[in-house]
Amino acid sequence: MMPIFGGVNHRPSKRGRGTDQDPAVVGVSLTAQGHPVYGFLEKVPDLTHETILDVLQRRGEPAST
Repeated sequence: MMPIFGGVNHRPSKRGRGTDQDPAVVGVSLTAQGHPVYGFLEKVPDLTHETILDVLQRRGEPAST
């Protein structure tokens, strides 16, 4: 599983087509050669450490780096 990054937009202006964007966690599994195999996108209530850790524990493999 690849590292997962998230963040909060601290700017008051809205960009792109979205108006109120929902936070989400995205992950991609790669082969030894770096090719994508499996991906997921999960909507979450917030991007706190606890929420992201919960998603990783449920979706990640124990031996993944």
